Amino acid sequence: MSSREMNHASTTSAPTAEERSALHRIRRKRRVLLAYIAVGLMAIAALASWKRTNRYTVGAFAAWSLGAIVPTLAVVLSRCPRCRRPFHQNDTKGNVFAMACLNCGLRLDWW
Repeated sequence: MSSREMNHASTTSAPTAEERSALHRIRRKRRVLLAYIAVGLMAIAALASWKRTNRYTVGAFAAWSLGAIVPTLAVVLSRCPRCRRPFHQNDTKGNVFAMACLNCGLRLDWW
């Protein structure tokens, strides 16, 4: 069986219970990242409209940006439960919003 056929076979088989659990953890990490981004941007926008000085807004944005490193790394470093390679990266590209493993194609369905 060629690697292409094996890759296709791995994407068409249903995930095991262990894989579903790992995919759930990846989805949770992505939700945390999206919530962090949304809430942070809204808070900074509210601060900018409330305080008319840029000093507070720039400081809050800098702190928020540094804080974004942790949830971003949690998503980026997630491993695919099937192929054990980085879920959101392959040799040539990376995409933290990919809906399937960029290496083996295991789907990250939302249910």
